[in-house]
Amino acid sequence: MRGVVIHAPKDLRVDEVAVVAPGPGQVRVRIAAGGICGSDLHYYHHGGFGTVRIREPMALGHEIAGVIEEVGSNVDHLAPGTRVAVNPSRPCNVCRYCREGLHQHCLDMHFIGSAMRFPHAQGGFRQSLTIEAGQAVPIAEKMTMAEAAMAEPLAVCLHAARQAGPLMGRRVLVTGCGPIGALAVAVARLGGAAEIIATDIAAAPLQIRNARSRCRGLARRARALCGGQGRVRHPVRGLRQRGGFARRARRSASGRDRHPTRPRRRHDTAHEPDRREGTPAPRHVPL
Repeated sequence: MRGVVIHAPKDLRVDEVAVVAPGPGQVRVRIAAGGICGSDLHYYHHGGFGTVRIREPMALGHEIAGVIEEVGSNVDHLAPGTRVAVNPSRPCNVCRYCREGLHQHCLDMHFIGSAMRFPHAQGGFRQSLTIEAGQAVPIAEKMTMAEAAMAEPLAVCLHAARQAGPLMGRRVLVTGCGPIGALAVAVARLGGAAEIIATDIAAAPLQIRNARSRCRGLARRARALCGGQGRVRHPVRGLRQRGGFARRARRSASGRDRHPTRPRRRHDTAHEPDRREGTPAPRHVPL
């Protein structure tokens, strides 16, 4: 079968790679969709990031989804034909963090498509990938494979929102409007944020007109990935009406408006420099 393999900076090839039969407790997934992470771009442009460097050919990709083609022994909860999103992380389950249930801090994490260990953990940009059965997460029939492939980066933003605490009725600042920033906006909207300001040091991401209209679609997809929980609200219409979005956020929690809403100023941002002193205003877009 074929795979997308990085050999060196700017040396990306479609190579023949071996098909790995699933062993006990494993499944083989036919890959249907994948997302390109920033780490994949670093491998391509620079051969790695920080102290991590490519030392052997490695298939890229860890944001992936597909259909199970083959199951190994001792797997009874999955079957060929099951549509799944792939969790790229495989903790060791024996280190002190794993024993405490903090698998995300595993000291010996196997993360597909990563050159942090050697031999490298081969990635999912290939026609099929063999993984542990626990890494295959079944998805709803109505969910597209492209949406399922976004589960891993979405999980990053869901974790960030959980760390931030309850967002209902709050004002949220998202710095950086790349894919993760866009998902962070969707998650904040899903959490009931009254107002979201997104900033970036580059103008291009903020000039994309669809950044606003897509927010509703992203929130809908986020809700689907969360099992249908949460409400989807229009990301722009409520902000056009003075404080309308904050009112709706409160209604969803209590059924009525509990507090008066402050009219929103035209240039209401989390940080607004004093233009009288000639300080340039930050590039921002209210969502």
